[in-house]
Amino acid sequence: MKDIKKHVDDNTINHNNFKEVRQYIEKDYFNVETIKTKNQAAAGLCSFVINIVTYYDIVITVEPKRKALAEANVQLSEANTKLKS
Repeated sequence: MKDIKKHVDDNTINHNNFKEVRQYIEKDYFNVETIKTKNQAAAGLCSFVINIVTYYDIVITVEPKRKALAEANVQLSEANTKLKS
């Protein structure tokens, strides 16, 4: 479980895992408070799953924007170089 964030960041995680888990995290009873009444450790796992799926969603939304920014910065640098010459 320690390496899941690293795999999400590196885009080396199986994306189907996140598709499959959504059916469970959308259930009304799949929340930390409800699970905590049954088992404390399970509540921790529940929290982890919800948070890592949220993190995954953010990463896949932001990554294309990071790439576009890097490309735009390269183009800006090239344009500035041309202006200086």
